[in-house]
Amino acid sequence: MSLQTRVALMSGLSFLALSVLLAFALIYRAESMFSYEAFMDATGLEATTAQNEHIRVFFSETSTAYLVQSALIVAFFVLAGAFALWFLSRRMMLPISRLADVVEDIDADNLPEKIDLPYDNVEIVRLENAFNDMLFQIDTTMEGQKRFVENAAHELKTPIASMMTNLEVLEMEDDPDKEDYEEVFQTVKDSANRMHKLVKDLLTMTQLAQREHESFRFSDLTLITEEVEKMMHEKAIELDRQGDTTIEGSRPLMERALQNLVHNAIRYNHHGGTLRISADDERITISDTGPGIPPDKLKRIFEPFYCVDPSRSRELGGSGLGLSIVKQILTQHGMDVRVASEEGKGTTFTVILNA
Repeated sequence: MSLQTRVALMSGLSFLALSVLLAFALIYRAESMFSYEAFMDATGLEATTAQNEHIRVFFSETSTAYLVQSALIVAFFVLAGAFALWFLSRRMMLPISRLADVVEDIDADNLPEKIDLPYDNVEIVRLENAFNDMLFQIDTTMEGQKRFVENAAHELKTPIASMMTNLEVLEMEDDPDKEDYEEVFQTVKDSANRMHKLVKDLLTMTQLAQREHESFRFSDLTLITEEVEKMMHEKAIELDRQGDTTIEGSRPLMERALQNLVHNAIRYNHHGGTLRISADDERITISDTGPGIPPDKLKRIFEPFYCVDPSRSRELGGSGLGLSIVKQILTQHGMDVRVASEEGKGTTFTVILNA
């Protein structure tokens, strides 16, 4: 049963009940005021038996006629009222029906199109705005997912193409020697490691969930891993670590986020540069003395797969997801991350603990 029919039916039943009650009240009042006994008492007449019978018949027939006429009038007004209510409810529900028709025609091909119906009802306008906002968010999300999948496919395609090319070159060699095998082996190994890191980061992006919170000290986190320590030694980078604070949140997730920032600061630092890590009760800062980031690219560095210098990122083994993971983890913890950079002087990432 449609909403329009329900509204008309419920309104009609309510109208019928009120009409019947009103009719009975009027009939009861009329019978009490214009009955034979009331007439005789009011007039003070003393009629004969024949006259009494004649008067009783007159009042009985009059009462019956009044009752029938009242019932017919009530039935007429109930039917007329029900039709009027059905007609009015249809007019009232027409904008909603039109809106439903428009929404039913929406699919993946016309998501960006806005709903614009020729009605100025406050409720309909609110529904239109709500649907348009929802469609915009869905379209934005779908576009983001589409770009994410395209970028992931592109990032996976590169190492696969490298492996396939080297294997094909090796296959074309008539008599490959040990050095040829070792060169292809190293290329395939590097490409496989790159794909492994990319797949690992992709799983982190899709399965990232809020874990149990705890209270821990910033100084207790393992930020300098064996890989980072090796990179620091190879690039002769000096570590300057100061301050401490208490962090409320998931220790594994916060450790992963800060490790990504430290790893990023080491990877893009100059040879012989400095890594500065400081913490207080309001923020954690991680700074490098690298080449910096151009101002026009700062706003996009937290987007998945976005690289300031794609060729350099591939050379250094980055997957393009590290900063996106950082942003997602900190957002889940009610924190924020900001970046400031100056070309030729370095970059500073600041984690706001109570954003």
